[in-house]
Amino acid sequence: MAELSAHLVDHIFPKVPTRQWVLTLPFSLRYKLAWNHELTKRVLSEFYSVIQEFYCERAEARGVTGGRSGAVTAIQRVGSAINLNVHYHSEFADGVFARGDEGALHFHPLDELSDDDVAFLVTKVRERALRLLQKEGIFEDGQISFAFDELSDESASLSGMYGASVQSRVSMGERAGLRVRRIGRDPNAPPIESSTRLQARVDGFDLHAGVFVGANDRERLERVCRYLLRPPVPESRLELLDDGMVLLELKNEFSDGTTHLLYSGLEFLEKLATLVVRPRIKQLIYHGVFAPNSAWRKEVVTYKRFPTTDGKPDHTASNKSSWAELLKRIFLIEALCCPRCGGPMRVIANIDDPCVIQKILNHLGLPTTSPSTKPARAPHDYFDPLDELFAMDA
Repeated sequence: MAELSAHLVDHIFPKVPTRQWVLTLPFSLRYKLAWNHELTKRVLSEFYSVIQEFYCERAEARGVTGGRSGAVTAIQRVGSAINLNVHYHSEFADGVFARGDEGALHFHPLDELSDDDVAFLVTKVRERALRLLQKEGIFEDGQISFAFDELSDESASLSGMYGASVQSRVSMGERAGLRVRRIGRDPNAPPIESSTRLQARVDGFDLHAGVFVGANDRERLERVCRYLLRPPVPESRLELLDDGMVLLELKNEFSDGTTHLLYSGLEFLEKLATLVVRPRIKQLIYHGVFAPNSAWRKEVVTYKRFPTTDGKPDHTASNKSSWAELLKRIFLIEALCCPRCGGPMRVIANIDDPCVIQKILNHLGLPTTSPSTKPARAPHDYFDPLDELFAMDA
């Protein structure tokens, strides 16, 4: 996460303003996309096309023709409650690149963005997505069809876990079919949905564009990139209780007052299983001028970034950060600073002899053997939640 975030800031995003567009989807569609990665990418393509066209049309209204934008999208699979929630985080160059009369590349930022713009765009994204689903035979009679479910044919138990996770329910064990335990919840609290600036929601499609980063604020851009690439849940919010239950502290309190979620060991493993991505699946997608096959990519990624010599950009910067550089960059730890003299240290040996390693660990009083593991247990009955997915989209 940290290394890739540094790479995006140092070698992909030029010094132009960027904006994060976040699209979340209806519950039933999340289930469909969780297993079908090709469909996930096609819905993403429709989403990107809508935003790209918006940038180009706004630029043309100011007389900028032939403009192109670009973005980097992280396909996320997890919600704040470790529930299955396929959604898109796209970091866009907030404007378009276009060539001037002299042939040089120039960036033209978006003039402004309003709530009405976001509302129009989420409606357009919904129309494009439903048209695609209808073409694929997935959307029929105004709702998503489950007549053909390739995941259920592949694995009924995994299908049950996917569907239950989308709804924040339990699929296996004694509590199969019940909702995940909530702590701090007020049963009388009204179901209020938060509404913020530059956010719009229609029929389960939710679009948010409120995170903007200025052209020279590289530190904030790197924090946004780390958020895009974050792991499912930080260890600091998890606690293993004495009775074997797992307690998850929510980052933000739910509208009903819920502050923590409580899982049994089986329930927690069940949730984690739904977050595992199928083999050879890419979760980071480059679009437009940032795509590897873009004719403008080399000029775009170096735009106002590196010093020039004789009018040509300098591409000699390293494309990979060392572990010591990352520690210093993220945690402000000088790993190669000698604690005695304060001077720089360097690696002088790589020890791979097991006998030597064991002697060193014994001398330092550290364990030399890995902890033992217990064999996995067979699951109990599972809960099939597909019948309730439609009701969740209301």
